[in-house]
Amino acid sequence: MANNQSSENQKLELLIAKKNEITAQLDRVSKALAILGGSPVETKKPKKRPARKLTEPPILTKSKPKKSITSR
Repeated sequence: MANNQSSENQKLELLIAKKNEITAQLDRVSKALAILGGSPVETKKPKKRPARKLTEPPILTKSKPKKSITSR
């Protein structure tokens, strides 16, 4: 179960990173269009909405203590 949860978390992190990358590209393209004569509406940045609050607290799982470099 814990392994499945960590793989799900990794997938989510990859998707979030990809979304952020695409958002940055979109911002650059929007600015370029505005410079080339697009409407001034395109230069406005969308307001970032606050992160959604979880309705249920996340399930806490016991994680293995991380080994320090000196103990190897």
